[in-house]
Amino acid sequence: MDWNANQAYEPEFQTPLRKDAAYYRDRATKVLKGNYLWAVLAFVIASALGGAASGGVSFSPSVHVSENLPDHSLDSVESFGDWIEAFPIIPIMIGVFVLAFAISFVISLFVCAPMKLGYQKYQLELIDGKRPTVASLFTYYKTSLKRAAVAQLIYQLWMLLAALPMLLGTVALVVLSELVSLPLGVTVFAIGLVGSVALSIWLSYRYMYVFTILAEYPELSAADAFRNSAALMHGNKWRLFCVQFSLFGWMLLAALASTCTLGAANCFFQPYVEMLRVVFYDDLTNREAARTTEFPSLNPEDYDPDTARW
Repeated sequence: MDWNANQAYEPEFQTPLRKDAAYYRDRATKVLKGNYLWAVLAFVIASALGGAASGGVSFSPSVHVSENLPDHSLDSVESFGDWIEAFPIIPIMIGVFVLAFAISFVISLFVCAPMKLGYQKYQLELIDGKRPTVASLFTYYKTSLKRAAVAQLIYQLWMLLAALPMLLGTVALVVLSELVSLPLGVTVFAIGLVGSVALSIWLSYRYMYVFTILAEYPELSAADAFRNSAALMHGNKWRLFCVQFSLFGWMLLAALASTCTLGAANCFFQPYVEMLRVVFYDDLTNREAARTTEFPSLNPEDYDPDTARW
């Protein structure tokens, strides 16, 4: 082989070894060591305001129908108008539901979304060895309220898209049950339900780090954060799922303890789960190298596994 002295030597690129779940669990434990109680407090505050990635306050209203309804009220019910006449409370219930949905939607945009940014920034600062204050959770209400609201709106639109197969399955259930057969309608509905669940899980992992990226790079737009998260998670969704699934036994234990303690035990377990997720992001983007070089790049194409060398 002829040697060209003027030719620069380029060593063959070697893919770095991927860490296992034990590595990320150990890193999360080390980050929380000495900061655990503060992390629990931050999670409780963020969760109460809907800003924890895997937590939040939710409720499902229950409706009780009296058993003493007059028998003749259902005799002539053949249309929606008849239902309204037989049950005058239906318009009130619909109005309350729409109002509650509108209020929760506004709260999710202007209360929950900025808190998500603050909570992600809080965790990133813990990883960087800093001592963030609880007050830092509220920083983005002043600096990035609009950007956070837009990101939350886009995310909810994606989740609405994920619910489309289930909605189509519901329509098919009603139509096919009347025109063909009930078993066929139930089968189509089940397929739509499974499709919605699978699509929502896939989208949640694809856009797992939208708010984490926005918290670290506030100069980015919401659309850029979605593109970067999608590129970053390309080929890493299953890896993150396996890392999180390694806590399955602890999750069952935490769920049992939360049932006995009215959810209090979950407040001590979830901060570790959330830190595990952010530790994975820290390793995936090589943030330690970013302190001395411009990395991760803000250009989504740099995450292309066919061209990027990282």
